[in-house]
Amino acid sequence: MTDRRPLIGLTSGSSLIDVTQGRLDSHYVGSAYTACVAAAGGIPLVLPAVPGRVAELAAEYLSLIDGLVLPGGTDIAPGFWGSDTPSAQAVDGERDELERRLLIAALAAGIPVLGICRGMQMVNVALGGTLHEHLEHTTVAPSHHGSFAGVHRHTVRIESGSRLASILGDECEVLCMHHQSPERLGRGLRAVAEAGDGVVEAIELTEAETFLLGVLWHPEHLASESPEQLLVYRALVDAARPRSLAAV
Repeated sequence: MTDRRPLIGLTSGSSLIDVTQGRLDSHYVGSAYTACVAAAGGIPLVLPAVPGRVAELAAEYLSLIDGLVLPGGTDIAPGFWGSDTPSAQAVDGERDELERRLLIAALAAGIPVLGICRGMQMVNVALGGTLHEHLEHTTVAPSHHGSFAGVHRHTVRIESGSRLASILGDECEVLCMHHQSPERLGRGLRAVAEAGDGVVEAIELTEAETFLLGVLWHPEHLASESPEQLLVYRALVDAARPRSLAAV
């Protein structure tokens, strides 16, 4: 019997997309995320938040996967983390609830988790933290990447001795597309990377037995030119491998 590669679940967003005959209500996840999971040795599995069935599906999804990625996307609903300020973007309450349920259950089960951008913010608020609702990096100039406007490339400093430092070293160049960031950190979390202007760029659990890493930048959009960024995904897949081997 051959070993099974780790099955990595990726939550998806919801959107209306234009098609030939009109608009189609769809679930989506960026192809760069699934490409990085596959390149890192995992099998990507997209986990949609099906309206009205989130609680049921969250439990089923968790029984299938060896690791979890919470990708980027639109803002988390402000009321989800206690804010009464209206969101500047469309929100997806079903996705918020699915990700919260998956994260809490994954941590309880020892399933490794990687949060990217919005996903990092979800990790923080699901564990009781709060967000800066709108900010702009103050010490770096915006640049453009592909079709995305308002992208920032800058260097982050990584805390020595952290899990992230063991993956990427003491600093690295990153690519960011966000207007929110952690303010008060959630239970059991610590900041392990910062931008030059003090924005928290990465978080981990204080107790490092369970793999939980959140990064505010998008390693998948730099991986083709900076292969070390793929190491973030490889670390998740490696952490998930013992579960996949046990399932064979």
